[in-house]
Amino acid sequence: MTSKIDHIPALKILLQERDSDKLLAFLAENPSVVSQGDRNHTSGLLLIAYSHLPIVLEKAIALKPSFNLFEAATCGRLEQVKENLAGKTAEINSHASDGFTALSLAAFFSQLEVVKYLLEQGADPNIAAKNPSNIAPIHAAVAANHLGICELLVQHGANVNLSQTQGVRPLHAAAHRGNLAMVQLLVEAGAEVNAQMENGDTALDFAEKDGHEEVKQYLRVFPDH
Repeated sequence: MTSKIDHIPALKILLQERDSDKLLAFLAENPSVVSQGDRNHTSGLLLIAYSHLPIVLEKAIALKPSFNLFEAATCGRLEQVKENLAGKTAEINSHASDGFTALSLAAFFSQLEVVKYLLEQGADPNIAAKNPSNIAPIHAAVAANHLGICELLVQHGANVNLSQTQGVRPLHAAAHRGNLAMVQLLVEAGAEVNAQMENGDTALDFAEKDGHEEVKQYLRVFPDH
């Protein structure tokens, strides 16, 4: 008989503690939690994915009987992504219950093959999240520090000057991470080098504060610096 107990609150407490052993034991005792949803309809599987605990996520994936489009994109389950879109390609740009597109989720979780497939099937790289983060796929790819996915998104028309919350642009985030190759990619794709966040910070400010010398020297050659 399937348990009707809501295990999501207990899962969230354990995720805050970040004790992988406790979480693995909890999943073994309550496997249904991976398919249960919180008040925002975000599944236990996605909550675990967002917590970046690889061993726990691996166990959760093994326990999940089926995957919706967003779960499949997050977990790199390309065949399940294809199954979810079969005959329903209009849903490719839809948003998950927590506001993110499948493309943004795949980018954030470094699922290169899923990103490639979604773009080939017509996913729009410039659709932002329907939540306060305003994150678009290019922001997610930079956050993941994944140059290959950034390159793919740019090749498919990603706007490198989109702003997420607080006016953060992809170039700000790339400079903050000290990723020179990504900074160069974004600039060559048209990123506005001197664009300011809401607080006035530029990409160069990030490079200077974070001590990324190569990025700092690269950005300093542009006008106004």
